[in-house]
Amino acid sequence: MDEDTAALLASLGANGLAAESASRAHGAFRRLGLEHEQARCAALHARALAIEGRKHDAAVRLEQAIEYWREIGNVAARRRVELELARVEHARGRSGDALARISSIQRWADRADPGGLGARTRALRASIVLERGHSADAARLARRAHREARRHPARWERPFTALLVAQAEGRRGRSGEAVRWARKAVREYEQLAIRLGRGRLRAASTSSLESLVRGAVDVVLDHAGPRAARAAMDLLTVARSPALLEDLLRGRREPLEEELRTAITRLRDQLLAEEEGGPSDVRTRSLRGEVEVLERRLERLHRSMPALAREVLAGRQARAWIPRLGNRQLVLFDRSDRGWRAFVVTGDRRVDWVALPGAEDAVRHAWLPLRMMLEAAAHAPAIARDRLLDRTAEEAEECLRTLREAFWEPLGAVADEIVITPVGPLNGVPLEAALECGGVGPRSVTRVPHPALIPGDRSRRSLDALLLRGSVPGADAEIRAVQGRLEAAGYRARVESTRL
Repeated sequence: MDEDTAALLASLGANGLAAESASRAHGAFRRLGLEHEQARCAALHARALAIEGRKHDAAVRLEQAIEYWREIGNVAARRRVELELARVEHARGRSGDALARISSIQRWADRADPGGLGARTRALRASIVLERGHSADAARLARRAHREARRHPARWERPFTALLVAQAEGRRGRSGEAVRWARKAVREYEQLAIRLGRGRLRAASTSSLESLVRGAVDVVLDHAGPRAARAAMDLLTVARSPALLEDLLRGRREPLEEELRTAITRLRDQLLAEEEGGPSDVRTRSLRGEVEVLERRLERLHRSMPALAREVLAGRQARAWIPRLGNRQLVLFDRSDRGWRAFVVTGDRRVDWVALPGAEDAVRHAWLPLRMMLEAAAHAPAIARDRLLDRTAEEAEECLRTLREAFWEPLGAVADEIVITPVGPLNGVPLEAALECGGVGPRSVTRVPHPALIPGDRSRRSLDALLLRGSVPGADAEIRAVQGRLEAAGYRARVESTRL
């Protein structure tokens, strides 16, 4: 079972979990003396070793499996392991040996399995050729690999092959084709993400799929011209929407009712104080029961998930939700292989992107210490909490200033009303507090998980309605019915008489 799970996870790019399953399977087969099964999971186990940095051990393991398959005459299994060995050789910097091995595999795979192993072999060859600077050959190979990938697991790797085409076309200077293929990669990613469902499998593949989106966004920023920032933000918001919809349907990201949250915090403080005073008694059990009741109430307080899902799907692209910003400024944070960056939508609907070169160090050296201080305060007894906060106040303020310098100062002046959309570790960082540290902050800062959830600006909408009653028979009943419907919708309906 571990072997099958590892194979599926590896095909989805979830190499970390695949490595865990493969290591368990290989260890069990070795203890049982099952040589055939050891050879079957050799490629996955080698991938686990490569992830750990043991590339030489991975190569040895693969060569042993190749020899086993050669002895028993299983050509298909031997070729699959040889492809994995070519990956390891390329990772070890021996790209010439990898290409020679790939050529041997390719001839057999194009005859026996062109839509599976053949496509995967060609995609690996394209990535090696691209690294060597032959962008035209890489684009041709990657296009063919993408077209032929029809069988598992090559079919699941199509988005990554499409991104490879985009990167190759970008190196050739063909900006239009690069952007088109980057968008294609994200569309295929979205289809793949939806098909993965909602369980552990989806969570396991998230990091790999997010890396694909980051690569596509980098291509768009480099090649989409004056509208690059808006096009890149479109890709980010569209690609994130399947994960967001999943979370919304499961109710995990609903805003908590403020009164209930405050009540739970107060009760927990009392509970900590009671437990500090002695063993559990009737009052402590009663307080704990109240906390559990309130937490169950919180779970039931959420909007209709299907309606919210439809809202997000209808307005996930920038052209749909930017007009809903009103006078607010949106800051969408993102992290790529090049570092952190922010996409900013200003009041005049212009989209800019700003590099945040100090953000990674700030998260590591300022946010982590600050979080430890906050957690220590949260777990401290209520009577000791104020003293602990006073003792660490200066250090906490210094951490907040570092976060402000990294995430806010590169953006320049900010508006009075800001909407922020964090990603990854930034979901836990107190960006709002960092913005106000060291100066006067904006009047309002709102955090949303997806720009499509930005509420519409209703401040300009009039809720007054005037109904004119005529002398037509039966008009009074109709007027009352219309007035009732308007008032139910939130209007202040006024009825006046007039002569026709």
